[in-house]
Amino acid sequence: MLFNSLIFVFFVSAFFAFWPIVNRLPQNFRLAFILSASLFFYGWWSWQFIFLLLFTGLIDFIGALAIRRFPSKRLFFLVASLLANLGVLVFYKYALFFMRIWADVNGISTKELDELSANIFLPIGLSFYTFQSMSYTIDVYRNRMEPTKNPLLFFSFISFFPHLVAGPIVRAREILPQLSRVRFTTEVERFHGVKLIVIGFFKKTVIADNLAGFVNEAFNGKSFVTGNEYWWVAVLAFTFQIYFDFSGYSDIARGMAKCLGIHFRMNFNHPYGSVSFKDFWTKWHISLSYWFRDYVYIGLGGNKKGKLRGHVNMWITMIASGFWHGANYTYLAWGGLHAFFLSLERVTKFDKWAKKHFLLKIIAILLVFLGCSMAWVFFRAKNLGQAVQIVDQLWSFNSHYAGGSSNLFKNAVLFLKIAIVAELLWVSGLRIRKHINPRFYLIMELIYLAILINCCLFFRGPGEQFIYFQF
Repeated sequence: MLFNSLIFVFFVSAFFAFWPIVNRLPQNFRLAFILSASLFFYGWWSWQFIFLLLFTGLIDFIGALAIRRFPSKRLFFLVASLLANLGVLVFYKYALFFMRIWADVNGISTKELDELSANIFLPIGLSFYTFQSMSYTIDVYRNRMEPTKNPLLFFSFISFFPHLVAGPIVRAREILPQLSRVRFTTEVERFHGVKLIVIGFFKKTVIADNLAGFVNEAFNGKSFVTGNEYWWVAVLAFTFQIYFDFSGYSDIARGMAKCLGIHFRMNFNHPYGSVSFKDFWTKWHISLSYWFRDYVYIGLGGNKKGKLRGHVNMWITMIASGFWHGANYTYLAWGGLHAFFLSLERVTKFDKWAKKHFLLKIIAILLVFLGCSMAWVFFRAKNLGQAVQIVDQLWSFNSHYAGGSSNLFKNAVLFLKIAIVAELLWVSGLRIRKHINPRFYLIMELIYLAILINCCLFFRGPGEQFIYFQF
């Protein structure tokens, strides 16, 4: 059930129609309603995978209770929980990848593996809800929270439909207390929730989906034209497509949760204005970045054991982040590139000198944006060979492309300009808000939302699945 589908409109309308009544019922009735609705939402794709979701959740629910009940064996129960979760993740997401590597090393044909791969359906949101469930057990092990004894409360947290299939990756110690209490929202909260939803749909349906056609044409090799101009537009189009697609999903998820009185932390904070790669990773997919920071990088020791060990831990973390995205060498290359940028930044102290002068800051922002765009080539490419060819095209200035011959190209250029202008307006709007009369600002917001809604109705692109559903 896609957020940008008609069936989801009916689903969420029914959910919020009953919510004012359900919210006044005892806790377990309220949680049962959330859980039932969330499982219906998830089961719309494939009801069989509901059992996988419940199975992995049950392991962590029992594991957390066992950690607290049997302190002398707490490490055993933690390891058992992690192995079970990672085992499910590896089986569904990476088994064929490792088998293909083994076949390549031994010179065995991978034809049958390719046919098998085409018939395997990866459970939607597996990586997201697995990480959320694991973080719960780890936090209980680290004594950062007490385990809940209410299975309805725990499974409502794991399956809560706004964040279930593509994040944000929320923490149990933040969400469980919010789900366990009765919360009646104010008009202001509901207004801000609806505003986030509208902005999210605008990002997804108007900008990301209108860029998607040209990006798919370029990276799927369906175009007969090449050249650096063509590929610069394609790469920049994907750079903004993935940002508006995923931040749009996060905004919709945060908005729906806010309408229920539940707060999710911001997941994107205008990352393309970052002055360093370290800064970028505090603004891009924040929930995942902090997950890897807290449970992988810090878990390995961070930089407490010297600079060299800090670099090694950071490389492991970024490679793991790339591998989390999918079983393909391209994702490993993407993670490796960001690890290289971060190491280079640490050695040169790029992030410190960049903040000393306005001109240096602008140059730094452009360099970070360029580096991220180059890395996105590997993220989006089908294989490493295609990625290298595209990078070669980008910097082969002896080639050219007559851009006026393609409607998709023209459309991509138009919506690329809209994306850049929209992002600049959102950034500047945050800064001028404090200087405007609140009543006048509210009128401006209402007009602004009306414009966005009309754009979603009349300028939406072809319906595309959210990019991060595949992860």
